[in-house]
Amino acid sequence: MKLDWNGHDYILTLSQGELNFIMDCLLIAVTHVSDAEYEIVIGKRKEAADHDISELAEQRHRTYTRRVRDELENSGAISVVLGSMGDLSVLTEDEITARITDAAARLGSAIEDGNRPQVILEREKIAALFGELNRRKADFRNSLRAMLDAADPGVQLTAAIYSLKTNSDQAVRILDALAVSRYARIAYEAELALKNWRERNTEYFERDLRVE
Repeated sequence: MKLDWNGHDYILTLSQGELNFIMDCLLIAVTHVSDAEYEIVIGKRKEAADHDISELAEQRHRTYTRRVRDELENSGAISVVLGSMGDLSVLTEDEITARITDAAARLGSAIEDGNRPQVILEREKIAALFGELNRRKADFRNSLRAMLDAADPGVQLTAAIYSLKTNSDQAVRILDALAVSRYARIAYEAELALKNWRERNTEYFERDLRVE
């Protein structure tokens, strides 16, 4: 842990372990103390501090993901995985859809296991497969609808994220359901997807509040 002053503000540099420890302590404070105790320990009212803690947790998640992806990229692991998929142009659309579903199921398992490298690699595979369908200008909306109805939460998560532009209502409903599911890490990924979608599409979420 290192504290610096840049002339305008303090900069605290933490190791991954130190950051995890601080986040764990904050999350315990959020969930295991009364509102009055929380304000004494944290120094802010709970509703105000919850937002700051949520933002910090999201930054940690994104920074860690970016770091792991850079490591995979620099080691050549991503290129190896994509190369191992073979020539996607020779596959039928049904074969590509089946591969997407399989990769999405593995993605869900990797998310719940906290295996961030595997999460990134499965997402790279899925992006490549969807990229091939886009290259062919294939209409895969029916395949996505079938995936949205799947029992596997990883398949649902992937389908919902890829359906946000073309089937927003159902995609948002699925993400809302996943965000309160018993799959804790998948629930968090669903929350992040919804948050990003809301930030980019404010009008979509405000439409039911409009007075005609």
